[in-house]
Amino acid sequence: VCFYNWQGEDVDILRFNQQFYLMIGLDVDVLEARRYHIQQFFHPDDLPAFYAMLAAAEKDHINGAKGTFRIFKPNGTIFWIALRVYYLSEDVKGKKFYASAQDVTELQLVSTDLPGGYYRCSLEGDYEFLYISQNFLTMTGFTEEEIAAQFNNRMLNMIHPGDRSRVKRDAEDILAHRRDVMSPYRLRHKTKDYIYVVEKNRLTDRFGLLCWQCVLIEVTEIVRLRNQMQVLCESSSDSVVFVHPDPKHTVRYEVVVHGLRDVTGWDAAEFQKRLNDGSFLQCFDLPVERKDRTRYYLFQGRLREMNDTCTVRLPGREPIRLQCRFDQVKDDTLNALCIIVFSLAK
Repeated sequence: VCFYNWQGEDVDILRFNQQFYLMIGLDVDVLEARRYHIQQFFHPDDLPAFYAMLAAAEKDHINGAKGTFRIFKPNGTIFWIALRVYYLSEDVKGKKFYASAQDVTELQLVSTDLPGGYYRCSLEGDYEFLYISQNFLTMTGFTEEEIAAQFNNRMLNMIHPGDRSRVKRDAEDILAHRRDVMSPYRLRHKTKDYIYVVEKNRLTDRFGLLCWQCVLIEVTEIVRLRNQMQVLCESSSDSVVFVHPDPKHTVRYEVVVHGLRDVTGWDAAEFQKRLNDGSFLQCFDLPVERKDRTRYYLFQGRLREMNDTCTVRLPGREPIRLQCRFDQVKDDTLNALCIIVFSLAK
């Protein structure tokens, strides 16, 4: 608790209690020196709101006014303080205010600086919101008032109807310690219809009642790419393979799309196994020296010399003609030499 005096642009602290002193965390002499003209220690962007709060408290003697502001410490760091201010009186020295103060630095970190959106909600029913961070509001495009009005302040009501039962099952699994992360689900957005999010949950009673603490990360683009890849895998008639180098100067094959399932009789795992153990290459109707040069060409970057249409004789199957196309990988993050596309030759 502290008492303020406001005159012109100057705001001074008249008195404060022991709890205020402990919250500020400054030595007595330092705090004493900073009692006067305290507006100079506020973040410049917060000063208009600070004065507006005092003016609002003067007009509403019953309810007062509140605000959250950034304060600079002597070492230049910032802490956040939440004030609830009430107007008391006025004399020749200025207007007097009474204020309760709370250090909310950690809460502001959660609300604005934590990656993703944070919220707390009730454990049962439709998960009533107990707290919503600013990043959650930014992520969804809604205000707290809009969430209360449109969704009855319930998290479940913001989730796509087709995903709600699965989210509830995931929550039950988390309670039973069978998992700790929600599967991606669709969350309502004010202007984008729905976005995809993943959620990390923790059950807590830190805030006086049993509730969920949750952090959301938007993964809309990742899920869309995954869905596009799934459609490609299911509809493609080609097989696409990444070729990765390993420390022994050999290569490792990774099957990304396997559209030649019916032609080869192998699923993607078996096809990848046969690529890596060399048995698939041995089915190619190629001279032995050509087969031996394959890895050499890969490491030398002589990819065009490897493009070819070949007859492939798979065990127990009719010979097939495959067109093999080799393309350079330009993205170093994939740690791949090239991409091979196997297609049925026309």
